[in-house]
Amino acid sequence: MPYGHLLQAEPDGKRVQSIEFIFDENAPKVHRDFLMARIALRKDEPFKSYLADRSMQSLYETGLFSNITIKTEEKNEEVTVIFYFETLLKIHALHFKGNQKISTSTLLKKIQSRTGQSAQPPRLHEDAQQIQKFYREKGFPFIQVQYQIDTPPHHSPHECDVSFLIDEGIKYRIQKINFTGNDPMKPSQLRKAMITRTWHIFSWLTKRGFFLDEIFQHDLQVLQNIFQDAGYLDVRIDPQEVIFQYLPKGSLWITINIHRGELYTIGTVSIPSVEIFTSEELQQQLALTSGQVYSPSAIDEARERIQDLYGSKGYLHTEVSLISTPSATKDHVMDLRLEIEEGLPCSLRDIHIKGNTRTKNKVILRELSLAPGDPLDTVRMRTSQQRLRNTHFFEEVVVQPEDCQSLSQKDLSIQVKEKTTGKVSLGGAISAANNIIVFLNISQSNFDLFSPKTRFQGAGQKFNARLQLGTRSSSASLIFEEPWLFDRELTFGCELFATRDRFKSSDFNYDGPSYHEKHLGTEIYFRKALWEYWIGKLSYRIERQKIGNVGEKAPFELKQDVGRRSISRVGLSLERDTRDDLYVPTQGSYIDINNEISGGIFGGSTHFHRLETSAARWFSIHKKNEQVLSFSGHLGSLSAFRNKRIPYTERFFLGGNDEMRGFGSRDIGPHDAEGYVIGGNSLVYACAEYSFELFDPVRFAIFTELGYVNAKKFDFNPKAYHSDYGFGLRILVMGAPLRLDFGFPGHKAKETQKHKMQFNFSFSTTF
Repeated sequence: MPYGHLLQAEPDGKRVQSIEFIFDENAPKVHRDFLMARIALRKDEPFKSYLADRSMQSLYETGLFSNITIKTEEKNEEVTVIFYFETLLKIHALHFKGNQKISTSTLLKKIQSRTGQSAQPPRLHEDAQQIQKFYREKGFPFIQVQYQIDTPPHHSPHECDVSFLIDEGIKYRIQKINFTGNDPMKPSQLRKAMITRTWHIFSWLTKRGFFLDEIFQHDLQVLQNIFQDAGYLDVRIDPQEVIFQYLPKGSLWITINIHRGELYTIGTVSIPSVEIFTSEELQQQLALTSGQVYSPSAIDEARERIQDLYGSKGYLHTEVSLISTPSATKDHVMDLRLEIEEGLPCSLRDIHIKGNTRTKNKVILRELSLAPGDPLDTVRMRTSQQRLRNTHFFEEVVVQPEDCQSLSQKDLSIQVKEKTTGKVSLGGAISAANNIIVFLNISQSNFDLFSPKTRFQGAGQKFNARLQLGTRSSSASLIFEEPWLFDRELTFGCELFATRDRFKSSDFNYDGPSYHEKHLGTEIYFRKALWEYWIGKLSYRIERQKIGNVGEKAPFELKQDVGRRSISRVGLSLERDTRDDLYVPTQGSYIDINNEISGGIFGGSTHFHRLETSAARWFSIHKKNEQVLSFSGHLGSLSAFRNKRIPYTERFFLGGNDEMRGFGSRDIGPHDAEGYVIGGNSLVYACAEYSFELFDPVRFAIFTELGYVNAKKFDFNPKAYHSDYGFGLRILVMGAPLRLDFGFPGHKAKETQKHKMQFNFSFSTTF
């Protein structure tokens, strides 16, 4: 039994004649009914030792007693069960002794025991284990923790002090992880597969760099799987042969000895004759040939491809096996034999949805690529399951067939477990251009505008409310989006927005314009997937703009825009995105083509045409340190019509945190007679950047940029080009990107002010 004990032998099977409870003089007197409700033994029922054990566990969980024993008195075929209870001391004070590196206040947060609670040995033991675990996570592999219960004479007889005795040992940081016998695997490849990593300056963020045995044992299994999957089936990595070198000043070197064994290859591949598919079709899907390296994962994938081949035709009951046997004639060769038992095809009869308490059935059904009457295609069934997971409405999604009355039909069961889809976040950002910003963001990704009974949840709509306050820029917005308008795969959205920007002459690194800019308006849009990776968007935006507080030394072009104006614009854009990661892409591309008309037949007091294209391409050039080369560009032109001028605030500028980082904000563009940058109507920008991983999650980047802004529309003459170069860091912190860049000006046009090195810093996150 876990905490108490049973006096004398356990008389299993004998009838319980009576149950008694006896307390010592200091133990709390508890009502019999309270105790009977918590034990599993019953009068007139057979005595079972596991029931006595369960009873004692339940009584300890009440927290009222320090020790419990059970005595049985037998007479003939009957037994009397007696529970003895001893008093439970209350904790008067908690002490930590020997904690040099970690504060008492921190350790108190890691334990469950508190003053005033009972001093339960099981809980105190668990607390000691939690303290040890916390120390090991901080790099103390030899930490030892014990607890001690004292009853000082000046305390009450029912009180005690609890002390945790801590022997910290030395704090060790992993400095090197080496391998022996790892050919042909590169050490960098093996280290990258491990959770255990060497220590670096950002280890306080990544929680790596310290040795944790349970994680390290998992890493050894991962390494073994890597070698086996590369064809070394007999690989052996013995934890007892790992060498730990604890060096002075807290450095830890780890050497992992790998016994690789011989490389296994594929011998013969036997394919049976079947009715549904030809041998050539099976061989094409199998994609395994004699002499190829034997890889367990490749074998599993090949079997799944054959299974999917049948599943795509509705043959749900087809059994596919790919059997591996050692070759009888050659060493380290595995022969393969494909075995197939073809079943009968099945069609889908009905769909049953379970577990959705908020989300409407139609929200789930519209994500399915199967409908009643279709062949029960297992590939489409798996695709449907992934599409439901991609909605992020559910913690779990299980899509599987169910038997029905017909042998040739199946029902489809969709079991979901909903998760919280609403978020409230308070966050902050710091940037060189906008200084300090704080924001409040409220979002619901499974919104229902017309259902207050479900707290406006369940229709798959999107809602976002954001308030941002900053020293230079403030804004507020409300966004609503219906991704399936009229139950078609057509997105409708609308946005209400208000912004205020305060520009100062110091923003421009010289005595330039100073003004306030306000916008208030709304936008509606329709968005639809057109073809593979391409998304089209049609939008209409109307806003009121106000320019005020213009400084005396501001350029004449800006002074002309003082006051209010209306802008009514229609936009049509195309977007294609194949990036493998939104924040740190290593391959793929992005392109955005935007065509926008303001004024004219659409009204408003501002009349011009904007055409812009942005594009980027990422190339993974080497797996070592995840080396990536990227090229990006931005091309734009503005055209006024009705003999109108384009407002200063709508013109193109370069320089600052995003484009041309070697120059100050809005430093690049055409100048007026007084030397002020007044913006232009044509823009060209190009950037090449090379980056590699220093250590997870920090990347180092070097870049060079070229760009210019010309006064006339569709004027891409590079006569006034600017160039710069620089380097920086890319750090992913809590899922959000932090960027540090040092930009150095290269070539500049004659009118542009001289600059020294520019520091650009941006970071945003939520908490």
